[in-house]
Amino acid sequence: MDRDAERDRPEDRPRPSSSYSLASAIYRYTMDGPPPPVPRKDDKPYPPSPPSPPVELPRPYTAVSDASERTLKFGTGKHAQVELIPQPSDSPDDPLNWPQWRKELNFVTLLLLTGLIAGMKTAFMSTNAMMAAQFRVPYSSVVALTAVPLVLSAFSGLASLVVSKMFGKRPVYLVSFVFLFIGTIWNMTTGRSFGGSMGARVFQGLGWGAFDTLVLGSIQDTYFEHERSARVTAYNIFVVVVTWGSPFLGGAASETAGSFTVQFQIINAFYIAAIPLLALGAPETSFDRASAAVLSGALPTPSVTPTEKATLLSKEGVVAYLKKMSPLAYRGEMTLATVLQAPRAFVTPTTGLIFLVTVIPYASLWSFSESMALLFARRPENLLPEGVGALLLGPWFLSIAVVSSFGIYRRVSDKLKPRALLLNNAIATSFITIGTLAFGLYVEDVLGQFRGVVNPLAGRDLSLPLVSFLVGLLAAGLYTLDATTHPLIAESTAFTCSNITVARRATVDMHAGVVFWRNLATGIFVATIPNGLVTFSGLKATAIGLGVTHMVLAAAVGAAWWFFDGRIRRGDGVLMSLVDLSLLKRSVVSISPTSDKAGSDYR
Repeated sequence: MDRDAERDRPEDRPRPSSSYSLASAIYRYTMDGPPPPVPRKDDKPYPPSPPSPPVELPRPYTAVSDASERTLKFGTGKHAQVELIPQPSDSPDDPLNWPQWRKELNFVTLLLLTGLIAGMKTAFMSTNAMMAAQFRVPYSSVVALTAVPLVLSAFSGLASLVVSKMFGKRPVYLVSFVFLFIGTIWNMTTGRSFGGSMGARVFQGLGWGAFDTLVLGSIQDTYFEHERSARVTAYNIFVVVVTWGSPFLGGAASETAGSFTVQFQIINAFYIAAIPLLALGAPETSFDRASAAVLSGALPTPSVTPTEKATLLSKEGVVAYLKKMSPLAYRGEMTLATVLQAPRAFVTPTTGLIFLVTVIPYASLWSFSESMALLFARRPENLLPEGVGALLLGPWFLSIAVVSSFGIYRRVSDKLKPRALLLNNAIATSFITIGTLAFGLYVEDVLGQFRGVVNPLAGRDLSLPLVSFLVGLLAAGLYTLDATTHPLIAESTAFTCSNITVARRATVDMHAGVVFWRNLATGIFVATIPNGLVTFSGLKATAIGLGVTHMVLAAAVGAAWWFFDGRIRRGDGVLMSLVDLSLLKRSVVSISPTSDKAGSDYR
């Protein structure tokens, strides 16, 4: 600017009006070269000046190039006016370009395996008392058969997420399935061995983690944004149906067979379909779309002719399809930054706050469900496994209703305003508090007078349907809170991520972080809470403690999001190395005429 002033001194040109002086000053500041001369008062215009060279904008600004020959791609059929997000590459190997039957086959495969895992997790809820009698061990030892694999699944999920970034998801799924297969086959033979059952559950826990953390990423890999919501809703509903429906069905089967191992015989029967589906119907979905775009250039997406469709069923087509089912079809960057992507997402403020507001209801629901046999399979109720499983039909019905309702709402709007967030938090907290406190106080009030004295009238006033409804109210509150997980994470990634690819990756990582902390905490709660429920007075004290603790945490988290939502999202970006505040500050200082003041706004 000093050189500009020397070439065009104020005293060497006519004095313009004040409005023109301001425009000239702005022009000199924003563009290279001298300012335009003052227009002459006669009618002869100056000859047109040559076009200015393009100016490269400093970061963090971005410029749109008109030279790109790539055109936006849109959907087909009723979605013909919908812009595809993310934009697929021109490669036929891109999962977004797969034929629809291949996408759905992959989705059904993952859905089947996830359902089997959900059934494994809650398999012992209705049979814990039977197993304690068969193994001749304390009840606290039996619930460890659920607690230990939950804790292991948290760490195996983290490891699976890290490995999948470097080698893809398919090899992780295959290795995890091997652990599942060993664990369930072994569990069929452990009807009289507590140690054998624990060993089998360890293998199962090692296999659960990958399907807890990677399935959402696989859905995002294969479906566009306008297709994704329906699949995620179907996935959530299916998991809830199997998770809370299997205790009743498993309890009935175990009571009929006289052994809990029959549940794993049923699970293993589904391997007849699961094994070929995983081998032939679940290809690698990780794909480097940026590299594919560079290689393909601006070529149009190749269309599939009828002749090419016919070859899919030919010998050559089958061979080509099998080649695409390679266990190692993807290779990512093996760098420290890649390894740390998931752990960084696990400790972001948004992940931590979602965990804090949902940990008590999530752990309470699992702990109470694991303790149902302890509370009601003894005198005076003496419920059998089928009766214990029937107590969990309340959570089954109400959870399905809540998850389905929010799934329909997500198809209408995926955003959650601050007031709606607080209202949702308040309603969910009310359900959770009422369900938790009422369950503990009601059961203690009716059965608390029974102290081991033989009394045929004891417990006659206890309403088992009411007990089931109260536990279901706790489950309804939990899934009402959980419905805010995706919108909150989506808002954070939209704020901090520079493009759709990074946002999708961060979304999967943060979801996996919530699952990691929940599984870890739930495993600890399941292992410890039943020790306090040996007496009905202990149930009352535990319910009060959990209910009050959740109210305090819910109020604190709600206040944090109301007052510090912007800082929370910025913290997410900094911890995941998505926002470089020092670079942003330098960029603002370099382009601002009042650099000190402008820079202070970003401190």
